[in-house]
Amino acid sequence: MDRIRTFRAASMPEALALVKREFGGNAVILGTRAVQPDGIGRLVRREWVEITASAGGASPGGAGRGRGAEPPAAPQRNVALPEHVHRYYQRLVENDVAHEIAERLARSVLGPAGAPPRNESQTRRRLQQLIARTLPPCETLSLAEGRATRIALLGPAGGGKTTTLAKLAAHFWLKLRRPVAIISLDLFRLAAHEQMRRYGEIIGVPVHTVGTASDVSVALKATADAALVLIDTPGVSPGDSERLAHVSGLLDALSPDGRHLVLPGTMADRARQRCVEAFNRLAPTHVVLTRLDEAVGFGVVLNALDSLRLKLSYLTTGQRVPGDIIPACSDRLAELVLHATSA
Repeated sequence: MDRIRTFRAASMPEALALVKREFGGNAVILGTRAVQPDGIGRLVRREWVEITASAGGASPGGAGRGRGAEPPAAPQRNVALPEHVHRYYQRLVENDVAHEIAERLARSVLGPAGAPPRNESQTRRRLQQLIARTLPPCETLSLAEGRATRIALLGPAGGGKTTTLAKLAAHFWLKLRRPVAIISLDLFRLAAHEQMRRYGEIIGVPVHTVGTASDVSVALKATADAALVLIDTPGVSPGDSERLAHVSGLLDALSPDGRHLVLPGTMADRARQRCVEAFNRLAPTHVVLTRLDEAVGFGVVLNALDSLRLKLSYLTTGQRVPGDIIPACSDRLAELVLHATSA
């Protein structure tokens, strides 16, 4: 049975290094939090970073901590590949690309006749091009001329919708000087609504609330002069069909030009698939992957996108507003997945 452990360190990179040392490239991040020090610790530091992780996608209710036991060895696979190609197969796996995807890519590099690349440089070039072609189309926000472009962000609670929306609002208004307005549908949680209102004040953009269908026409009229209208939806559990139906009705009335599904890049495969199936009823057009600064390796992007045939718009790598957001680009993503460099 897969083990779950909690790691504590002074910074996120140090905590992630502990996770990778213990569980290797198969680690799954189950949660992160900042922990206030107690006792004399308050005199020397502000807080610790704590990460809970498992060795292979265990759920929190599925295993104990197993302290003192040897960490499980990473699954070994006998993959018959030429040396230059096998080296890059290993690099993909170490960067948290699933074994099946890594092997499929490595074998594709050989070509239909099984002729290996002549050298390491050719292997790297072929593999990077192949990864880029494997990724779904990338498409960031583009604004229509002469009317407001309306974009909705949807997804599960804690996925990073509100922070991502604030990053986009700050980018288009503070950097590009395009008029931005926000419509908030999240009236279920007072804290979420207050957070969005506060973001609006800081960035300098108006925030309008919509709770019922009768509010829609008022909000659309109030935001008609904006170049970009960002719609913040409540975090909904995949099993909450009633709330999903309510959000779906409001979105249909608002008629957004795009619906971006916001998912944590650290989400386990089964949980991600369940979210995708649930949110399909809201007709997402794009996907945003968040919290990639918490991922053990950048290969989780490739794993997530392998089963999502949605256009990729953005990646986020932290909580800073308006920073820590990357416009999607297949060539850049291929480089990150292959070379394990930071974004």
